[in-house]
Amino acid sequence: MTSFDVVDSCLEYLASQPNPVQFIDVLAGVLFEQEEPELSPAAKVELWVTLCNNRDVLVITDKSDPDMIAYATQIRKSGAQALRDGQYDLQGYETSNAAGSTAGVASHHARFMRFVDSSRMFCSNTMRMKKMNLLLLESLVKSADRFRIVMAIASHRYKGEQWYDVWNVL
Repeated sequence: MTSFDVVDSCLEYLASQPNPVQFIDVLAGVLFEQEEPELSPAAKVELWVTLCNNRDVLVITDKSDPDMIAYATQIRKSGAQALRDGQYDLQGYETSNAAGSTAGVASHHARFMRFVDSSRMFCSNTMRMKKMNLLLLESLVKSADRFRIVMAIASHRYKGEQWYDVWNVL
């Protein structure tokens, strides 16, 4: 088994997807392809924070839980280094609702992990072109059918096909 860069692999996976993908699906797809074991919850959150802080990645989260949005924003702004330094205990404490009672058996950690796993991610066309080495085809990607062409090339490149195989699809 060889070592691989999980962040770069996740970015490449996102670049090959035409629609937003849940973070858990991105991670599962990358780990499956690389035949790697599942990440620990702390490593998973660190990866999520790293991807969230990438300016070419759009993260879409569930707006129905303002506590989790605030907590995630606080962690994201502190960065992955704060997680490694132990500033945030992801095993967490029990949260309380407005009345002050415990929020059931779901811990803060479990709620946050569900929030992270269900967040959807999408990448910019700029990153897609960089990851799939499409910058050499600049005149091609400035045409009227730009997105369709870029996605056809990106999805086929991610599958390991060469650029001349893609022209048959277009």
